[in-house]
Amino acid sequence: HMKKKVTPTVCERIQFIKNRINEILVDMLPENKKEYGDLLNEFDSIREDYDLFDSVFEENGKTGVVDVTGRIIVPAIYKDCPELFAYTPFESLPMAVCNFEDKYALVAPDGLGTQLCGFEYDAISFIRGSRNFYICEKKIGDKSLFGVLDNNGELVVPCEMDELEDPSDRVGSTYVYFTKGNKIGFLTMGGCYIEPQFDDADICPKFLYVRKGDVGGFLSVDGEFIEENDKEKIKNKELLTYWSMNDYVHELLDGHEGLV
Repeated sequence: HMKKKVTPTVCERIQFIKNRINEILVDMLPENKKEYGDLLNEFDSIREDYDLFDSVFEENGKTGVVDVTGRIIVPAIYKDCPELFAYTPFESLPMAVCNFEDKYALVAPDGLGTQLCGFEYDAISFIRGSRNFYICEKKIGDKSLFGVLDNNGELVVPCEMDELEDPSDRVGSTYVYFTKGNKIGFLTMGGCYIEPQFDDADICPKFLYVRKGDVGGFLSVDGEFIEENDKEKIKNKELLTYWSMNDYVHELLDGHEGLV
């Protein structure tokens, strides 16, 4: 259905919910758990009815971003802020901004434009669902190289990969896939960087199966390569899956068991 524009009264309530939730999260006490759940449910109800996306504004030919409550999260000092987020009751995410030399950086949503990394990238895009990671791109002549930034602006995958899969459209994704030369590497959604070293990767049937030379095996969530004949370790280690095995993902994949 068509969502409504947020009113000042709704803005006040949204801001109250955000402030209170963040107070509770500082030290989650048992007596506050019900209130926490009730506030999240109330926010979900508001989100169903109202458009909660941030919006851009301009001042003196420069661009910034305000959240749905009207709070400036990025000041109008940049050429462009290409990617907007929906308001949440939790802390806002860093945003990609473009300067007037057409270079990109991540900035904190603090209303000051505090840079989290240098303006050294030709593109930055958020990996949806991760709440942690951004794909960055550098162009060198006709070639593009790719990497991954975390939400502190630090490179967790060096920006030197030939190809990098954006897993945003892969519901329940547990890793980012990239290649350098003829080798394959991964970044788990838990932040474990597994450098390019594998010759092939596949799904078998729900776990990520990789091959290094003539040896096949699996990856643990902490990045260890486990040979497929090491039954004991396979049994005792948490393996990296193709899909997140939570109920939400199972619900979305209902009727598509072949994917898991």
